[in-house]
Amino acid sequence: MLLAINVAIKKIGLPEYIRFLKLIYTTTGSISGLLGEKALASMLVPSFSDALIKIARDYDAAIIGVNQAEQWYRLKVHGVLLSRYFSLEGLKLAKQEIEATQDLSLPFYPQWLGNRGAIKRRYEKNEIKFSTIVITVRNKLEADRLMAKGLYFGGYNHTVERYWGIGPEEICPKCGEYGHTTFRGCTKPPRCYICAGPHEASEHQCPVQTCIAKMGKPCVHLPIKCIHCNGAHLATASYCPKKRSAIEAAKEAKRAALKLVESRKRIQVIIPKKKPEIVVPETPTATASTGPAIAPTTLAKAPQIAAEEDAAIEDSSQIEAQINLQLC
Repeated sequence: MLLAINVAIKKIGLPEYIRFLKLIYTTTGSISGLLGEKALASMLVPSFSDALIKIARDYDAAIIGVNQAEQWYRLKVHGVLLSRYFSLEGLKLAKQEIEATQDLSLPFYPQWLGNRGAIKRRYEKNEIKFSTIVITVRNKLEADRLMAKGLYFGGYNHTVERYWGIGPEEICPKCGEYGHTTFRGCTKPPRCYICAGPHEASEHQCPVQTCIAKMGKPCVHLPIKCIHCNGAHLATASYCPKKRSAIEAAKEAKRAALKLVESRKRIQVIIPKKKPEIVVPETPTATASTGPAIAPTTLAKAPQIAAEEDAAIEDSSQIEAQINLQLC
């Protein structure tokens, strides 16, 4: 299929750099295609969609269409009423109301931003009545509209702001750096992960008036440049050396944490018994009144004291054996 599609693209007369490098089946049964470095999906779809579908159906009759890969955006929605939506089916209800009211198609169910258990405890103590959920929308246009006007559902208009991903392997969409540890907005200067310019990637726009690329999308007129390695790829690319090192560092940190937990399970606290002290009475010396000195004699240990000493020696041997076993 890969060869047939590339041959067809060549026959159409498109530039040589517009070629598929790889076609793979996803877990959902769809086919995902990877284009060359300078090629964009908008150069093929929708202008040549029919030709691509016709060729692909010769190899897989289940194919019914072709679409550009979507760049989804995650948003925080504040002031969500807990009495209505904090139940087993509450977030499902929220999704239905949002889609019906706003004419949206959410790819996932909303999620509570905070820990569900902590929210429940505070709600049961009447400390809070509202909380925040995270939703995912399918494009920047929808995200911008909701952030500007808010999201109306359930009888209320809710404030919406961008969701900032956190974690050692997550890149910030504003500054392009890794390792953010807070849900608050980034305060660093903006850097575009498309061209490395001093602006957010959502504001990236080609200055060529005839360019068909939308705002926030790469095109053939402006060179793509990585913020971190200056390579000719997006800073969000999975094959970027900086991205790979961040992922490896995160994995190593997780392995170290698991190793620490396992090592703590093997730690034993051993308190050895103190050996009993044996007090030997002093031998009396000879005086004029008491007569000749009594010859020193060997004192035999009492049976109980000897048994305690033997037990202490045996315990010490067992302690050494346990320590040697742990060290091995």
